[in-house]
Amino acid sequence: MADLHLAAEVFGCLGLVGCCVWTFAATRARMIALQLLSGSCFALHWALQGHWTAALSCALMLALAVVSLALEGNAGGGRVRVARVLFLCLLPAVAAVAALTWQGPASAFAAVGTAVVCLARWQVRMERFRALLLLSSVPWLGHNLLVGSVPGVAADLFCLWRAASERRGTARGASPASPAAA
Repeated sequence: MADLHLAAEVFGCLGLVGCCVWTFAATRARMIALQLLSGSCFALHWALQGHWTAALSCALMLALAVVSLALEGNAGGGRVRVARVLFLCLLPAVAAVAALTWQGPASAFAAVGTAVVCLARWQVRMERFRALLLLSSVPWLGHNLLVGSVPGVAADLFCLWRAASERRGTARGASPASPAAA
């Protein structure tokens, strides 16, 4: 049992590092690549702890991230149309995961956080994409506080700090990806 707890914490810490790093990525594709790494680590972190709504929601968010890479480009192009259909087909699975793995308020927070991430993944404009991903930290913070995930709480607090920093930087006229906004 101690080995599982240690493995869960190691994966959580790796997820935390990845979560912090993606916020500095300059392109949407780089953000998604880094989120695939951190999301995989957090999925393992929660699975090893038995928090199945979060673990399976994370797996769905990873699938949505891969599909969302194809949303960029000509809006009328075949690749984008197929990606939109796949993306929309995955959305009911988010609600199903929450319903089938329900563990009370923690599951509700995970489901809301996942819904915000889904909305973010649909965005192709960098500013909206980044802002919604950072905003998803609010419900995920509720989940992580309830389940006692120290790496999860740290990742969410870091993302909220980045959101506040970027908001201040944007208000001063800096772009969200510029060093002045960090």
